Amino acid sequence: MAHYHHGNLKQALLNVGLHFIKQEKPLTIRSLAKAVDVTPAAVYRHFTNKEALLAQLAEEGFKKMHQAFSDIKAPTAKERLFRIGEAYIHFALNHPEHFHIMFSRFDWHSETFDELTELGNATFESLASTCRELMPDETQAEWLIAATWSQVHGYAMLSLRKCTDSCEQPELFPNDAAVIRHLIETTWGPHFPESDR
Repeated sequence: MAHYHHGNLKQALLNVGLHFIKQEKPLTIRSLAKAVDVTPAAVYRHFTNKEALLAQLAEEGFKKMHQAFSDIKAPTAKERLFRIGEAYIHFALNHPEHFHIMFSRFDWHSETFDELTELGNATFESLASTCRELMPDETQAEWLIAATWSQVHGYAMLSLRKCTDSCEQPELFPNDAAVIRHLIETTWGPHFPESDR
C-alpha cells in the first residue's frame, strides 16, 4: 500500500480510480481510501462522492479527445470527417478506461457537472460542425451527424472488445482508417456535394 502526501493525493485517487475501472474492481470511497492508505475523510476533501471522481475522469477523457479533434488538419470537410472518425477510434483504443467512463459509466449530461457537460458538447460539436459544413441541408446534416457518430462509436466498441480480430473474414477489416472511410463513403458519398465526392 503506497503513502501519498497531500500535494498529489487527488491525482493518486484519479489514477487508482482509473486502475479500478481497468481491473473491473468495485469503486467506492472506502476502496479508494484503502488503496492509497488514507482515511475516507481525506478522499472526501477532494471528491464529494464516487460520481465526482468519475466526472473528473470523464473530463480528462473529453479534454484529450477534443484536443485530438482540434489537432486535425485536413484540406476538405470530407477529409476532416474521415480523420475525426479515425481519431475517435484511436482515442478509444489508446484510452479505453476513459472511453468507458465517458460513454458507459457516467451520465455526463447531469446538471450537477456543468464543466463536464460543456466539454462533452464541445467535443461533439467538432463532429457536428464538420457534418454541417459538408451537408448544407439541415436535415441531411443531422442525419449525417447521427449516422457517423453511430458508425464510428459502434466500430470503436467492436474494436475494444476485439470482435474484429476474431472475424472469419479479416479482409473486411484491413485497418481502422479504411473501415471508417468505407462506412462513411458507402452510406453518404452519393449525397455529398459534387465537389466533395
